[in-house]
Amino acid sequence: MIVAMTVHDPPYFPLGGPRPTMEVSQRFAQFLTNITLTDPQRADGATKRSSVCAVLNQKYYGTSSGSDNSIYVGSWGKETR
Repeated sequence: MIVAMTVHDPPYFPLGGPRPTMEVSQRFAQFLTNITLTDPQRADGATKRSSVCAVLNQKYYGTSSGSDNSIYVGSWGKETR
């Protein structure tokens, strides 16, 4: 039997053939691993925040501080990023 598949087709499993199984907890653990920020990504976010704050502080407050007049909000503010 020849089966033509494209890149977008799901994996082919003949009827009665083995199917990969993954428990919900395993899928969730993999999902969490996939979305967890790496240390370089965290550092990049902090650098970008500091740069934006410095530009806004210079324009509106006459200071070049990267942290004055700013707060983290959302997942960064709750430290759940």
